[in-house]
Amino acid sequence: MTPPSRTLFALTSLTVLLVAAACGNGPPDQSGERGDSTINGLFTVAASPVSEDRLVLDGMVEIEGSLVALASSDSRPAGLVFRSDDGGLSWNESETPLSDAIAGFDYQDHDFSPGAGLVVAGDWLVAFRSTSKVDMTGDVRSFGQQAVAVSDDLGATWQLADLPAPPGAEPFVWTAADIDGRLVLGGATQLVTDLPADREQAFDVLSEAYDAAFWTSSDPAAGFERLAASEFDGVPGAQLIGELVAFDGRLIAIGGDTTQAEPGCCYLNPLRVAWESSGGGGSWSPMGGLPLPGRGYRGAPASVLIDGELVLRTGLERVSLSPGSSGWAIQPLPEEYWADADQVALPGGAAAMTWSENRARDCSVASAGRLEQGAVVSRTELSFDDCQDESIRGSTVSYAPGVIGEQISALASCDDRGVQAASLAYSADGGMTWATERLTRFAPNGGDLAVESFVFLSEERVLVALLSVLSSPSQAGGLVALRISSTD
Repeated sequence: MTPPSRTLFALTSLTVLLVAAACGNGPPDQSGERGDSTINGLFTVAASPVSEDRLVLDGMVEIEGSLVALASSDSRPAGLVFRSDDGGLSWNESETPLSDAIAGFDYQDHDFSPGAGLVVAGDWLVAFRSTSKVDMTGDVRSFGQQAVAVSDDLGATWQLADLPAPPGAEPFVWTAADIDGRLVLGGATQLVTDLPADREQAFDVLSEAYDAAFWTSSDPAAGFERLAASEFDGVPGAQLIGELVAFDGRLIAIGGDTTQAEPGCCYLNPLRVAWESSGGGGSWSPMGGLPLPGRGYRGAPASVLIDGELVLRTGLERVSLSPGSSGWAIQPLPEEYWADADQVALPGGAAAMTWSENRARDCSVASAGRLEQGAVVSRTELSFDDCQDESIRGSTVSYAPGVIGEQISALASCDDRGVQAASLAYSADGGMTWATERLTRFAPNGGDLAVESFVFLSEERVLVALLSVLSSPSQAGGLVALRISSTD
């Protein structure tokens, strides 16, 4: 799950004082008792242990009625898989070959640096870990490796993917899609070399180090074929594929290209671009209409299906692709709309939305609202009265919304004495008003809970979340699953 991008403002000292007041939280007020499995008579919560080990979740997906999560321990990066076949009530553990495939430490940040990740494409699961990042500045000095594994049995067994690359280059994958029964992987081939010590010379090498690349297979165990695309191979500049979507019988690739971008003094500045392929990825055509953000493309997944359209969150406008169209349509954002808001569609064309807004460098404010016919009709700053916030200006976060029974819901968190404590935010009136309930009482042994990953099961209308058990602000314990359903 990618966090929403946030706008930073330069503040005067007077404004800082005003923001501090706006971000504060009230006194503690625990509304639920430990042992109570319901939330305000609206939700039932079933808690189940997943692991007693300290783990980091690298992603969770729903596939063929099962939930599959990829996790890293201190000694096994991206080496553990947890699967539930009963909607999060019980979990089985297995292993991937990724930990032993390559040596080194994984990168974990958000600029084309997947670290470890898990994506679903049709009947396949694709897991990966990386000891390298896409270097935007030349600071890394050397390029690492990536290991990719594929499973066709819901994560029970895994096959390392052998991805061909040109001589002197390494393959890197960030995305996958299923088209006509074939698995297509998207990413880049990366030049393998040590960068010169001189910063300017290093950047010259860096600016030609990446070519967008695709690989395909109908039987990953038998190997992959790299799709030779003249649109990408050997062309000037750097190109990368960050998102691959099967939509309207074609493949849509969203990525970055430095060919026409204005070069920065010392960093790559790829423009956001899109290509389409109606031939399974064998040939590609550029798509027009995308706005070009000045800060460049950074690879964060941004697409979502809304009312049959493929919609991109660009942070500037509402950019959408309709079935049968070869170009993107741009619409101005509604007044007071937060551009990176996550949405869930509601009857009648309305939508509920959640977002986290930075009002200062260390002040994050969680909000939620309702959208009707392109207009924001309600906008609420989420309140967390049971948090003892000791940060300078406060920190609250909201995650993508979904539906539990008939209630609009979303996970959220607040800073409580240095811990991002998990809560459930919910609306009983379609997103017009919101309340929150802290989930601490569902943690074992009197600990607290922090959000790791979650999935809304649309058919059952329940939320399954994996959360870390926190015994202190700096010490994560085991992993627990919460299945939250409606009492109706």
